[in-house]
Amino acid sequence: MFLLSTCNEVAYTLKMLATLQQSTSAFDLLLVDDHSTDGTVALARSLGYAVMGKPAATGLTSSWNLGYSYFKEHGYDYLIIANNDVLVPRQAIGKMQHLLSLYPFMSPSTTLAGAGHNPPQALSNSCGLPPHLEALADEPSSYQRVQDMLPALCGGGPPYARQPGGKKFGGFFFGLRAPEVHGMEFSPGALFDPSNALFGQENSLLGKLDELGVDTVISKELFVYHYKSATVSKSGYKIGELSDKNSDLRYYHPELSLNSSSPPSFRLSPIMTSSADALGKSAATTVAFATSHRVANPLAGDLATARDFGAALAAENGWTVVYLDRADADWYDLSGVDVLVALLDQYELPKIRNAKPGLVRVAWARNWFDRWAARPWFGQYDLILSSSEKGAAFFAAEQPFAIECSLRCPPDSTWRSLDNVVPVEVLKIGTSMFERAGRAAKKEAESDYAMTMGFFSVPRTAMEFDPASALPFTGALYGAGWDHEGVPAPFASMWRGARSYSAMSAIYEATKVVVDDANTATASWGSVNSRVFDAAGMGRLVITNGALGATETFGGLLPVWADVEDLGTLLKELLADPDALGAKAAALQKEVLAKHTYRHRAVELKALLQKHDLLPERGLSPACHKVGKANQLCVVATTEVAFAQLPLFDRFHDTAVRAFAVVAANDPQDYKEEVRGKAEVANSDGGCRAHVVEAPAPKDANAGGADLLDYAVEILVESGGCTHYYLAKDGLEKGVEGDAIVEAMRKGRDLVAFDFARDGDTEVTGAAIEQGRVDLGTFVVTDVAVRRSGAKFLPQGPATSDMQERPWRFVEAVHAWILQDDKENDKHQAKGDRVHVIAK
Repeated sequence: MFLLSTCNEVAYTLKMLATLQQSTSAFDLLLVDDHSTDGTVALARSLGYAVMGKPAATGLTSSWNLGYSYFKEHGYDYLIIANNDVLVPRQAIGKMQHLLSLYPFMSPSTTLAGAGHNPPQALSNSCGLPPHLEALADEPSSYQRVQDMLPALCGGGPPYARQPGGKKFGGFFFGLRAPEVHGMEFSPGALFDPSNALFGQENSLLGKLDELGVDTVISKELFVYHYKSATVSKSGYKIGELSDKNSDLRYYHPELSLNSSSPPSFRLSPIMTSSADALGKSAATTVAFATSHRVANPLAGDLATARDFGAALAAENGWTVVYLDRADADWYDLSGVDVLVALLDQYELPKIRNAKPGLVRVAWARNWFDRWAARPWFGQYDLILSSSEKGAAFFAAEQPFAIECSLRCPPDSTWRSLDNVVPVEVLKIGTSMFERAGRAAKKEAESDYAMTMGFFSVPRTAMEFDPASALPFTGALYGAGWDHEGVPAPFASMWRGARSYSAMSAIYEATKVVVDDANTATASWGSVNSRVFDAAGMGRLVITNGALGATETFGGLLPVWADVEDLGTLLKELLADPDALGAKAAALQKEVLAKHTYRHRAVELKALLQKHDLLPERGLSPACHKVGKANQLCVVATTEVAFAQLPLFDRFHDTAVRAFAVVAANDPQDYKEEVRGKAEVANSDGGCRAHVVEAPAPKDANAGGADLLDYAVEILVESGGCTHYYLAKDGLEKGVEGDAIVEAMRKGRDLVAFDFARDGDTEVTGAAIEQGRVDLGTFVVTDVAVRRSGAKFLPQGPATSDMQERPWRFVEAVHAWILQDDKENDKHQAKGDRVHVIAK
């Protein structure tokens, strides 16, 4: 059982609960609250947690004893007690359970500041943490990263450090095992001395531990981050001003009077427990990486990049990660995927199938930047990431990109391209190799310097390097293709064969300097490759010929060589002075670990998706106020009938559909809340398809809703996220219309109308658009047609009170533009093939 004690400071409580939701182990959580006045209890209960509130403040010791009573009454085996100012890694509960199976008392390691009065709990003492990693541990956002690094930092020996009985331990997080814990009770049913209401709760327990010969044990396998003193009283009272520092509750509850400052007593009432599976978790975001062919190209760098980055996304963000290998037949099957990250420019977006309506498409260009921009589907991405600033500037300058047909277009499609501006951001490559330090399955022979790169017929600068120019220092060359006959003999003499990415850590551990020869696809663009981050993170100095990337990413920390003569000279200078070499390597490693790990990249990617409203959310999230997606059908109506259209399109996985119900500023509030509630229900499956648009102006009673439709279409056109608008004043009665609409979209029709006078024909191209025949309550029009025709329901001109005249003006304006555009451009095989009429 996990006992969480709270007393106000709801912000810290929410931070802690968020970390517990990522736990990989099931557990029961009981939150015992000491009469908070900031809404802690109501909020925790609304999130589905089991909460024991108190009718009056009684202090922390009372909370712990109440929780212990429940633990004992329900026969749990293990008890974890924690304050609300702790960040708990996802493995922590499982590790604590395992450690408690070995020993009856356990406390975690933490930071030096977090350890407070018990410095032995500081990771710097329990594991001898080096200074640059102490700084990393001091960052709250690094709590999971530090936990993941513990096997490498504290490996070897027993998994815990004993302290002789009677020593202190931090009460912010500790664990106890039954039945031993029952023998530690201060009095029957109370584990702690009730007279220590606020402070010194551990003292009586320490006495019992001493009596039983149980040491206070510190785990070297478990780290938690403790916001030391973050939740200390902000009442303004000082300890010396209180009547009794152990019982005067005004220290945490200044609203109390002196006469009511002693803890009352009350009986424990029955409560409901909650398991980790019922903590109100939302479905995890699923991210897919599209990567190279693992069989045909097993040494491709993107394979390792995807795996390391994916592991960080799962650990840091709690996301589910899948890998789409080019070797698989279902490379384009995106069933269940929320975010696609394409690492190859060859990944053809039009071939995607089984995509969610809200699929977010992300391009991550790390090389071949000009080739990425030349792809005809490049404009279909929702976010473009570049590993260098120069690459990002290039993509920004190339905007806008063309959006081409992606709706299973037939060979004779008449789809016309749309111009689209895609947001561009910088996301550099990173590393996590340092986390695997010392765990290589096979050792490599030592060398003074090493080169890790392949030869694929394109000459590399380093090929002309003669290792004799660096004597007496010896080099090693690893990579595929260096046995080719075109490789100069002196350079080839260093070759020790090809190695997989998993063997790179052993190579870096066995050398002193790593030489980076940036290839033509990266050097001129300022893109720094994985080799640099990996080797530097392992504590090795890297020297590179990628001057632009070295300056942009590392300032002056990364030495640069210009040609092979320069390379030989630089190697001899560096290797001749081991102390200076070590200092340079340490500075570079510190920079990488502080800024360039894949954990950093995981946080950055999430922030970038949130910045552009692209992160999938459950329910009616803030991200739902924007469209943000191209190649989709936007249903617009003046009532919630818009939401009813969504199921008609569910079976068309390649057609992204969103629905927008428009309300006016002067609509009754209960009506607007009703519409928003229906949007939330429509989004309850985890999508973000139903939206409510509130027009800022009051509704014109004489406009019949036409003013609202004009407003909604205008903002959607400005957002650039719709390829088609389905204007549905009335609902469709049959699903067949959904089929017909999608088919018309795939054929590139600009106007889809319904003819309630026609019988039998389901599609008529070139049909006359007549006011008396067209159903003006429902029609579909492309974004291109709206933009270029300037169609509106209430255009500037003569007013009309005819309710049918208003939508007819819209249809008529679109149809007139189509005819004129055909006449001017003469680009369609048959006159009128851009109009699609469906029998109603």
